[in-house]
Amino acid sequence: MTDYIRARHPCPENDGFSDDIPDEQLPGCGETVLIEYREAPPVEKGDIFRDTCPSCKRHNARLEALAVHRDD
Repeated sequence: MTDYIRARHPCPENDGFSDDIPDEQLPGCGETVLIEYREAPPVEKGDIFRDTCPSCKRHNARLEALAVHRDD
C-alpha cells in the first residue's frame, strides 16, 4: 500500500538560515509537492508537519498538508 500527501511548502528553511528564526519570517519556495509514504501518512489535511521537501530538498522543512490520499 502506498499513500500520498499533497503539501505546500510555504516557509522553507533555506541554507544559511538559523533555526532561531521563526518559521513565519522565513522566505518560502511556495511549491506544492507530492510526498509518497509506504506506511500510513502521519498527518491529516490542514496539519503542519516537518519532512524533506521534494522540490527544494530541504530537510526538516515546514509543510502544510493540502490533501491526504490513502490507497485502501
